[in-house]
Amino acid sequence: MKFKNARLWVQHTPLVAARDSFLILLAAFLVRYGLHDFIEPYAVFHFFMVACIIVAIRYGYKMAFICLIVSYFLGSYFFVKPYGQLGEITTSDLIQAFNFFFVAAVSILVIEKLQRVIYAQKLLIKVMHDRQRSLLYRKNELINKLRVLERQR
Repeated sequence: MKFKNARLWVQHTPLVAARDSFLILLAAFLVRYGLHDFIEPYAVFHFFMVACIIVAIRYGYKMAFICLIVSYFLGSYFFVKPYGQLGEITTSDLIQAFNFFFVAAVSILVIEKLQRVIYAQKLLIKVMHDRQRSLLYRKNELINKLRVLERQR
């Protein structure tokens, strides 16, 4: 079964999803900013990656990819030397960006696939439950008809 509508399992309005995604991204930024003196050149995008994964789980892949792009610019501007500016692109910057985008995008897509599988399984369980119930009703009707025929004999 293919399900093309993520809104079936993401139960938030786009405005709520955008607001909460912004807050999750802000929290990741504030944690990274608070730890910047201790982990200065390392783990530039790790907190942002966790934020993107949380957003993917809660609000779907579209909001997660938006967070991914915003996270890249926030991380590059505030936590990559020279700080406070988008400087010249170096090989190291390209490697960090590729690593961040690749790992986060794969994670987001895997989470999306899992969300779709979970939804499909829940839907199939509901269908099976309804089929079982209808079969039981039919069987009960048949038994009742047989009883009525036996009484008439």
